[in-house]
Amino acid sequence: MNNFYFGVVEDRLDPEKMGRVRVRVLGYHSPNISEVPTASLPWAAVMTPTTSPSVNGIGQTPFLIEGSWVVLIFRDQHLQDPIVIGTVPGHPEQKRSSSVGFSDPRGYYPRDGYLDEPDVNQRARGLRRREKNPSNLEPLDPYKAVYPYNHVVETESGHLIEYDDTPNHERIMIQHRSGSFIEMHPNGDVRIRSNNQYNTSLGEMVINVDGNAHVTVSNDLDVQVQGNSVIDTVGNSTVSVGGNLQAHVKGTSTLNLHGNVALNSEGNLTVRAEGDFDLAVKGKIKLRAEKELDLAVKTTSKISSIGNMHLEAPRIDLNPAGQDPTTVDAIDVAAWAYDQGHVDVTVPKDEPLFTAAELYKIEMPTSQRAQAQDETADDGTRTAATGNTVSSDTITSTTETTTRDITLLDPAVGSGSVTYVNQQATRSLKLNSVLENIITSAASATGLHVAIFSGGQNETTGSVGSHRHDDGYAADIWIYTDEARTNRIYVANGDAQTVAFIQALRSAGAESIGAGPGYMGGVGIHVDIAKTYVPEVTYAGYWGAGGKSANAPSWLSGIFV
Repeated sequence: MNNFYFGVVEDRLDPEKMGRVRVRVLGYHSPNISEVPTASLPWAAVMTPTTSPSVNGIGQTPFLIEGSWVVLIFRDQHLQDPIVIGTVPGHPEQKRSSSVGFSDPRGYYPRDGYLDEPDVNQRARGLRRREKNPSNLEPLDPYKAVYPYNHVVETESGHLIEYDDTPNHERIMIQHRSGSFIEMHPNGDVRIRSNNQYNTSLGEMVINVDGNAHVTVSNDLDVQVQGNSVIDTVGNSTVSVGGNLQAHVKGTSTLNLHGNVALNSEGNLTVRAEGDFDLAVKGKIKLRAEKELDLAVKTTSKISSIGNMHLEAPRIDLNPAGQDPTTVDAIDVAAWAYDQGHVDVTVPKDEPLFTAAELYKIEMPTSQRAQAQDETADDGTRTAATGNTVSSDTITSTTETTTRDITLLDPAVGSGSVTYVNQQATRSLKLNSVLENIITSAASATGLHVAIFSGGQNETTGSVGSHRHDDGYAADIWIYTDEARTNRIYVANGDAQTVAFIQALRSAGAESIGAGPGYMGGVGIHVDIAKTYVPEVTYAGYWGAGGKSANAPSWLSGIFV
């Protein structure tokens, strides 16, 4: 009973599932399975180590297979109650037939490829069997096991556990038969490789990385957050997208930037807002377009400026393809003045209407050109001034009359009125009194109401365009049918009111008049007496020049005939 016996496990399918095995005992049982069938062998209990409690499912299950050589003892004198106390690895040189005893009845063990070598695991003996091709982001395989330091556990299907104590190459590795594994390297690095991977945390998860972190996804990446999401970067942050980029925000979106912002697009850039669009800038705003600039507003549009406003273009058309305007809030519209390719655009402000007395008190500024005693004729020759010439000597007094028949209009008693709205314009000075009286006379004769939106300018400082407006010898005006100046007349087509007003200007002494389609938006009229007082002025373009301008519309030229 106290003797040790050797045998081979031929059956482990314990019907009681207690881990028992049937063992053919060497020197006691016949190898002839006909004489002693495997089914007639007694069930042998299997001893487990003290590290396995073997109670209530706690501990390690017996791990014997068919073909295992074991050491056993019998607890009875008839040798019918064996106990397996261990296994003995061998060195199989050939595969024994499964038709005889002392072999695996299934014929599976020993496996092909493991003959003529020890039963100790190949990796424990320093023979690699796990071939790996790590990517650029994975560390090299640290396997450098030396016998007898690598302690290996391998299951039937090929699951593997290694506790490698090889000096300077210590590792722990758990590998699935599919090739998925977790490996702890000698320096403490952990490498995980698997097919699909699922991590579920029912509570909180904290990930701390003291160094750099790299995440590489060969296909798609989907991140879903049911609550709030915060990304806080102390340094720089760079997002590079090879395809399209879309951001969907159902609530409010706020972008706070403490430095400069540069938005560069090699293609088109589109900004759409279903509600209002508010752009507030404390500094300057610059819009530059190498091609066209198109601003389209379906309702009212308003542009206001505290200071001057300038638009510069070879030509400016207002509503060229639309219907003639019928009502324009002139005081709220930017003033347009055209002078040899220069446009002076201002936002005027109302000033109380001047009475006849106030207008009459305006004196003509001193000008060397105003004192000229000759003028330039239409053919370019110099001729003596005519009786229509008004010099500074004849109009500096507030009580003297001029050589022209000018009727001053008091809006309190007359049917027309004149007011200045050029206070914020570049040409913000008042007119020469002669020109004022011409305009006032025309307003009185027609019953129309005039707004002077571009007046005189200093001949040496702050001037724009040509010199016609110097010292108040030229004006750009709007005319209205009502004193409140809400119904501005579209003058481009020469309607009856426009023709009557310009005829009145001409009769009162106006020398040059400009108006017509595409000229100052079709709503402005230029009037001057600069031919007499500014001899060096060259007349061209829309400036009447006695009705000889090629650009003047026929209805305007006819007034000068």
